[in-house]
Amino acid sequence: MRKQKITLNEACKKYNLPGKGTILRYAELNPRFRKKLLDTYYSLPYAAQARADMLSPQFYRDMENLKKKGLPATEIAKALGISYNTVRRRLKKIA
Repeated sequence: MRKQKITLNEACKKYNLPGKGTILRYAELNPRFRKKLLDTYYSLPYAAQARADMLSPQFYRDMENLKKKGLPATEIAKALGISYNTVRRRLKKIA
């Protein structure tokens, strides 16, 4: 059975968490919380980061290293666990 995707705002309401805007405002005001939030987010698998369209700096380093090794975009996608289209779009941005 496939899980249904829900937005971050829906998830916050469902689990009685603060809304996305509240969390982001708090992160702006509190640098320590912002760092912890980003560290937690960036520890997620690349596929989860890609779905949120917010990839970590480590992702770009890994992608560049694989590209320097001469791997095609399809192999890079398999190695990083993300889609070919995501790799193709991101390679255009860093080129």
